[in-house]
Amino acid sequence: MNNCNNIKAKLSMMGLFQKMIVFFIFSIMAGKVVWAQGTLDTLYLQNDAILSEADEILLRGCPVLKMTEEQRNRPLPSSVNNSQTPFMSPIFSQTALECGQASSICYTLTYELNRRRNLVNDNITKRYPSHFVWNFCNNGTNRGVSFMDTWQVVRTAGTPNVAQWGGAYSTGGFARWMSGYSNYYAAMQNRIVDFCAIPTDSPDGILTLKQWLHNRLNGEEYGGLVNFYSTHVPQGHEMQKFLPEGTPCAGMYVVPSFTSSVNHSQTIVGYNDSICWDYNGDGRYTNDVDINGDGRVDVKDWEIGGVIFCNTFGTGFSNGGYCFLPYKKL
Repeated sequence: MNNCNNIKAKLSMMGLFQKMIVFFIFSIMAGKVVWAQGTLDTLYLQNDAILSEADEILLRGCPVLKMTEEQRNRPLPSSVNNSQTPFMSPIFSQTALECGQASSICYTLTYELNRRRNLVNDNITKRYPSHFVWNFCNNGTNRGVSFMDTWQVVRTAGTPNVAQWGGAYSTGGFARWMSGYSNYYAAMQNRIVDFCAIPTDSPDGILTLKQWLHNRLNGEEYGGLVNFYSTHVPQGHEMQKFLPEGTPCAGMYVVPSFTSSVNHSQTIVGYNDSICWDYNGDGRYTNDVDINGDGRVDVKDWEIGGVIFCNTFGTGFSNGGYCFLPYKKL
């Protein structure tokens, strides 16, 4: 994408998966199981969290991705946007509470498989459904399931592509099981070996994230994607703001902060080191001032730079389905 003016995914885009699928850990807050009782927005806003205490334990115990000195010193561009690659799925809308699977499978796994196989993501045989893995874990009901459970299913059983699943990400709804040995055998060709986490509470963590997004830490031509949990922010919510006038990408949507509720999974597709948000209201944008008064300068004081994430609420969300999020809030 152009750094600011083309955040939409290109709709005209485009054996066994053995690289790590990396996801990013946001602040985790244990919560109750979510059951379906209303519209999607109502469900999200009435429930504190989709993640359970067991999910939190799994997330905190996940292996951490670490860089070598060579990887740490690899040059980086000022911005990256993997939604412009031929591997990315078009922005779409989830149909129920399958955000953990919509973000991790329909975006991240689809991207990674196509990237590894060098396939242009131009039809449903090169995309992977949310509901195959979701239905393994949702007890036949419309309830949220952590993407941690998703990766466990994909590691063991894999996933069919959308054509094999029935033609759409959500074919058959939340209680369908796929039939046919050949379909399950085909699904097993789309497995992962492992997954890990990138803590982002330090400059080194942010650098690790950026190296992954740019080159997957090993100098590859295309970087990887990252999943994270945060607060559900519907279009038009007060948590959505516009980047200020006179700054890079001015007028584009940004989410400067979330609440403590952790109830929605999304996908990071890139970063931009130039976007700005004035958190302390002093009229300046700095990364070297202790703006929170804790006696030290760290990522929590940064007002410059952030990631680009995509949602599963259709192209009507933010910037064609994409939005900025400052590094400070990772």
